[in-house]
Amino acid sequence: MPGSRSGGAVVRAADFGDKIAKGMKDSLEALAGALDKAREDYNAADHSSSVDFSNLDSRLRGK
Repeated sequence: MPGSRSGGAVVRAADFGDKIAKGMKDSLEALAGALDKAREDYNAADHSSSVDFSNLDSRLRGK
């Protein structure tokens, strides 16, 4: 619109929105990386051992 003074505010608002969006994107990428690493660590762990607490549970229940 001729004579309007809102152009600068619109540009600043758009820049602010872009910065917020980039921060959210970066945060989600960091979260995804952490989840991938946690999955890799979990899958690399030795899951062959187990503990059977049924005897302890029976004794605690007095059976």
